[in-house]
Amino acid sequence: MNLLPSLQPVLDDLGKRFGAQLTATRTPQPNEVYLDTRMEAVAALAAYLYRKWNGRLAGVFAEDARADHGAYFVYYLFALDAAHGFILLQVPVPADHP
Repeated sequence: MNLLPSLQPVLDDLGKRFGAQLTATRTPQPNEVYLDTRMEAVAALAAYLYRKWNGRLAGVFAEDARADHGAYFVYYLFALDAAHGFILLQVPVPADHP
C-alpha cells in the first residue's frame, strides 16, 4: 500500500531513530502505519511522537491473542493531525506475565 507523502518523513525518522527497536512495519492504509515494538520502547516512542511530530495519544486498547500467538497485544494509537495519519504501536505481552 502506498503511504501518504505526509507520513513518509515520520516513518523515515522513526526508522532512523528507533530502527533496532521496531520489529515490523506495516502500512495497511495510506494514512496508517503499524509498528511492532517491545514494551520497553513504548515510553520513548510515545515521547518522541509527541515532541517531534505533535502526535497525540488517541487510544489504548488490548487484544487477547493467546490462542493464535500465545500473547496479549497492547495497542497505542497516535493521531498525527498535521500528517493526516495515524501510528499504531503493537506491543506483545507474554501470556505468563500479563
